[in-house]
Formats: sequence, C-alpha cells, structure tokens
Amino acid sequence: MGLLINKEKRLAAKDLRQERRSIILETARQSFMRFPFADVSLESIDKATGMRQGKAGLIFGSKEELFLELLAIEIAEWNKDFSSRLDQKIVGREALITVLVESVLPRQEFLRWMGLLHVVLAGNIEGGAVHVFMHGLQESLKQNGARLEAVAVPEGEGALRLVRFLLYAAATAAVCHPVGSFAIAMMQSDEAWSSLDLEDELRLIANQIV
Repeated sequence: MGLLINKEKRLAAKDLRQERRSIILETARQSFMRFPFADVSLESIDKATGMRQGKAGLIFGSKEELFLELLAIEIAEWNKDFSSRLDQKIVGREALITVLVESVLPRQEFLRWMGLLHVVLAGNIEGGAVHVFMHGLQESLKQNGARLEAVAVPEGEGALRLVRFLLYAAATAAVCHPVGSFAIAMMQSDEAWSSLDLEDELRLIANQIV
C-alpha cells in the first residue's frame, strides 16, 4: 500500500512540475512579446506567474536558456508549417522560393525572436546549452533540408541553408519593420529605408540561398 501511495505522490509531483514549467513558458512568451529582451528577467517572470521567487531559475537556469526553449518551440511550429507547404507537390526552384518566403512572412514575432538569437547566445548561458540548441536546430531541419536538396540545393547543405535563411530573414525583418528606438532612428535616416518591402527582400535572400 505504501509503495502505491509513494508512486501516486511521485506522479502528482511530476504533473505539478510540468504544470509549473508550462506556466513559466507561457508567461515568458508573453513577456518576450511585450517587452524588449533586456527588460525581461527571471524575477519579473516569477512575479508574473505568482510563483515563489527563484522558481523560473531553478527550472531553466537562466533567462537565455528559457528564451532558447521558447525559440525552439517556435522553430518547430514554423518547420511543421513549412513541411505542410512543401507537401503541396512543389515543382521547381521558383515555387520552392515562393513557399519558403510565404512560410515566414506572416510570422513577424518569430522573425523578431530569431533576430535576438545572437544576443542570447552571447549572454549568460553555458556553452553546453548553446551546443544543444544549435545541434537540435540543425537536426530538426534535416528532413525539410533534404527536400530542398531534392529540388535545388547541394546534397548535405539543406538544413544549414534553412538556418541561414531564417537568420538573414530575421535581420531583414528588423530593418523593414523596425520597433522601439530603432524605428525612431530609421524614420530620421535615409528615406530609402522606408521603401523596403519585406516580401521582396525575402525573395532576394531566398534566391541567393536556394
């Protein structure tokens, strides 16, 4: 009887940990969407969840590691959508470029987060976590990378080229759709910047990568 009770307690504790993890992830997602990355802290996330101070740090270690987990989820969602688009019997390089561009165009928040990746990787994060994220990123894109290789990309380069496209697309989106102080600075600079069209720029990038 005692063993059964202990097992039930362990399962209940596991469910509670998973529930707390999910709450922290969703709260962090909302925080990163609403505020600049620098203004978000584990302490502010704890406060927003109503949990005991330090709980987010115990589970995720650092704000950067928490962000990477959220970004991995976003990448997986984009990758799934991109895969379903590829299932529509894409024929030829131009059609592939169109699908690639259309897969990221509506995902402005995703592109903004991808644009923060270099800042996050240079922050308070262990090298092992960086390796795990980057390795997982390329592994998750291997299947769709192979589908690129079947159409227009050299063998073995598909996943890496998808990573490059996402990073370049993120940087371009930051220029075409600036926010915060950067947006103010762009408004005061050359008028040519304001005439950039994100879809056109993404096509140029895809054309170089695919």
